[in-house]
Amino acid sequence: MDNEPNITGTQYKDIAGRIPQRYPFLFVDRIIEVSKDKAVCLKNVSLTDPYLVGHFPDEPVFPGVLLVEACAQVGGIMIAEHEDYSRKGYIAMLDQFKFIDFIIPGDTVYITCHLISLFGKFVKTSVEARVNNKIVGKGTITYNFKK
Repeated sequence: MDNEPNITGTQYKDIAGRIPQRYPFLFVDRIIEVSKDKAVCLKNVSLTDPYLVGHFPDEPVFPGVLLVEACAQVGGIMIAEHEDYSRKGYIAMLDQFKFIDFIIPGDTVYITCHLISLFGKFVKTSVEARVNNKIVGKGTITYNFKK
């Protein structure tokens, strides 16, 4: 596998060129590093993010389901480095996903994704999300790609 990082150009164009999600369902703000077997991206959580209005009004917390989606999008950015996989991957399975700590407005979430395996139309990855160098979530995501 090619382990050299591939970082180019304007961040939004880089992200949009790799995954199909767009505002308001795009949860990656910057690509830090990407190769065929690893991606590191960040998500900035802001008090003005619309989903925090109701989650929860007196104590806003980044929803766990959106952390899973952000992690899946980072995996999609990495998988896009493989020519054999289209941009239309779907979550097929979550395994051992754990929410370890809360993510609150003002946090920058660094998400690291590692390739575990490619098998037919399936891709398996491990993901880890950190805030201030502390793990806030981690697990395994398997994708199903239309071939």
